Amino acid sequence: MVAFVFVGVVTFFYVVGELGVAISRNSLVLLSDGFHNLSDVFSLYIAYWARKASKWDPSHQMSYGWARSETLGALTNGMFLLSLCLYVILQTIPRFYQPERVEDSLSFIIVAAAGLIINTAGTIIFKLTGQGHTHSHGGGHSHGHDHGAHSEDKEDGHSHSHKKEKKKRTSHEHEHSHASGTGDNGHSHSHKKEKKTEKHDANTHAVFLHYLGDAISSLMVLIAGLFLYFFKGSHWVDYIDPITSLLVVALILWTTIPLVKNCSLILLQSTPTHVDANKVKKKVMQVPGIINLHDFHVWQLVDGLVICSIHVSVEEGVDFVTVVDEVKKIFHKFGIHSSAIQPEFIHRDPQGRYNEFCVQNCVEDCKEDWCCKNVAEAG
Repeated sequence: MVAFVFVGVVTFFYVVGELGVAISRNSLVLLSDGFHNLSDVFSLYIAYWARKASKWDPSHQMSYGWARSETLGALTNGMFLLSLCLYVILQTIPRFYQPERVEDSLSFIIVAAAGLIINTAGTIIFKLTGQGHTHSHGGGHSHGHDHGAHSEDKEDGHSHSHKKEKKKRTSHEHEHSHASGTGDNGHSHSHKKEKKTEKHDANTHAVFLHYLGDAISSLMVLIAGLFLYFFKGSHWVDYIDPITSLLVVALILWTTIPLVKNCSLILLQSTPTHVDANKVKKKVMQVPGIINLHDFHVWQLVDGLVICSIHVSVEEGVDFVTVVDEVKKIFHKFGIHSSAIQPEFIHRDPQGRYNEFCVQNCVEDCKEDWCCKNVAEAG
């Protein structure tokens, strides 16, 4: 936490000085680099706040906690950078046919050198502090509701099964099956305790990448300043500032566009690129007892935390707990560790045909039921 505050304060005061020199010396490259550094100050404190917010407990109103605060902040920061790039490009184009000479190249060099030192120091600090951070991963669960099962073991129709995994594993699996003698309902749960792994801190690693990019940008600005200083008076030197500005913009775009795209896909609930939904469906359909599946969704709460929901159709009388166990194993192989599995118990008629599927999403005749529909159709 001290590293975030210290580097952030130093960078902020440097940015104020750099932007002042950029405006007074009429330099687009210093202006673009200054705003690039300013965006990193924002991202630094967003990361600082996100790390604190991630420790806040979920509430009734925020059931997932503040997990997506970092994603939202990163998207805001990315859009700011894209707007900056558009501004610099529009300001640079006229300078190719009406070049403006940058005065006082020595102050240009001093500012660029100071930026290189600060950004290199920030890169080293966040590289060192971003390693060996302990994360807790878990909370994954699958949940199924069994309608139509029956039990003859006990009078109250209630039975439990508990099974512990090998001691070498860090997770404990706890399963219940509840069945009613009337065949009306049943319930299956599985809960896994959290397990801790040593991984790089994603927040700090992202800030490290920001400062690494800034260090490269400052190096480009420093080289431009040296050209301006040693080749003062040459006509072609007037094009150094706009050309370097476009190079800095290209660097910003190269790092920002993937960031904005990734954050947008997370907020749009898209299927993660590393999960092949069609392969998952095919594997699930091969589980004994499953005759159909639908309303299948896979999305990310945040980068690296994949969630899935699915309706599986099974024939009446099938042990749904066993089916859930097999489906969870498939999800686990595809990196899905948090799931909601809803059963639909389908009756087979005397001719051996099954009744219609997709029958248990909401109450009967619900106008808001959008199972197996587009959201627009349901509205």
